[in-house]
Amino acid sequence: MISYRNYIFLIVILIASSISRLEAQDNTNIFLRGVPQRTIMNPALKPTSGWYIAFPALGGVQINGSNSGFSWNDIIRPSGKGDSLMVDLDYVSTQIQDNNFFTTEATLQLLGFGFERGRSFFSLDINHKLKARANYPKALFDLRLGNWNYNGDMPINHDLSDMYVKGIDYTEIALGWSYEINEKVRIGTRIKALLGVAMVESESIDMQFITSQNSLLSLSGNASIRTNLPMDIYYDEDGYVKDVDFTNEFGAEDFLATDNLGFGIDFGGSFQITDKLHVGASLIDIGSITFSTDVTEFSTTGTYSYLGADVSDEIASDDDDSDDYWDEVEEEFKDAFKVTDSEGDYTTNLMGSFILNADYQVKDWWSIGLLSRNYNINEFFVPEVSIATGFTHKKWLSSVLSYSMKKNAPANIGFGLAFNAGPFQIYGVTDNFDALFNLESAKYINGRIGVNLIFD
Repeated sequence: MISYRNYIFLIVILIASSISRLEAQDNTNIFLRGVPQRTIMNPALKPTSGWYIAFPALGGVQINGSNSGFSWNDIIRPSGKGDSLMVDLDYVSTQIQDNNFFTTEATLQLLGFGFERGRSFFSLDINHKLKARANYPKALFDLRLGNWNYNGDMPINHDLSDMYVKGIDYTEIALGWSYEINEKVRIGTRIKALLGVAMVESESIDMQFITSQNSLLSLSGNASIRTNLPMDIYYDEDGYVKDVDFTNEFGAEDFLATDNLGFGIDFGGSFQITDKLHVGASLIDIGSITFSTDVTEFSTTGTYSYLGADVSDEIASDDDDSDDYWDEVEEEFKDAFKVTDSEGDYTTNLMGSFILNADYQVKDWWSIGLLSRNYNINEFFVPEVSIATGFTHKKWLSSVLSYSMKKNAPANIGFGLAFNAGPFQIYGVTDNFDALFNLESAKYINGRIGVNLIFD
């Protein structure tokens, strides 16, 4: 029977673990009073009573990352022999769920300012953003078991369906407007022009490993992935894709190029229910980008059957032809899964989210809050819930402490602090303050820092 090589999957897992060191939007940020960037979560919120300027390239720097399945310490564990460590895939399989997610987001605020005019507040922001999401099944880790259960004398089959990956990189130019309808209701929106830089998205990645009772192993699958990354494509004599060589041809001009255009919008509402209770709702990053330059779709579908190796000739002969045999297997596999390519425009969405928030003003200097953030990854619904308590001291200091429940990681302690000296403001906020001191055990890590000038 065939035993899959664990080191191949270990390489994949270690790469995935490193990705998790970089989660989607930071939830605690909305509770940090006096910081203009809190309106990212709801454009109806009023950031200040006067006007503000975000320091160019320093107003908001955000890096978020998550891996709902496992942390570094779930993979690398004590071996039980002194101080040595071991790769423990059996333990990882007990920690992950049937479907698991990677998410990564990075934002650099290049320019930002806003001002109040009557009942309205206007803002302009230019941001560069990177977003990536992927899901992987628990069955991926079951490959370590091979394809035969010797104790039960029966085959082990593996279904790796519904794997998904998506990433987009773009520049966003956003015009914001909020308006106070009355003392109880305020609405807001942000209209965004989007300049696409790069994208990768899978249409489908499905694979099945099936072993019959007579030990015939069949691998069937299909995959389709689109990208506009710069590359050179090489073909065989039949016109199928033989090799791809990615090149490093992105320049500064690509980040403001108008070849890949899109449109996005945020909506929000803010409602003062009582003198102390405030609630809000918002839709964030609703829109899409159409990529028109150098978009290539790679596709393959096929079935490969492996009957085993005939080693009789090797036993009877002194010649070692094993390399020739495995070269033949490789060629048969390539013939079963021919890769084709095609070109054409492709429209992809912004991976938006729906947010509900509420806060209760206990004292002038003390408030408590609740936030529910919801989004999809390849049709899988992902909810997050955060509770927070915030404190302010006059106009020069505000802070927040939060607790967030996220997929397969129910305990995340967040913290934020904003310090004001006259118009100068510096702030920092994270959903996972505890992770800063224990990176190896963290599944979610994020942070946002920035510098503003605020004139009330």
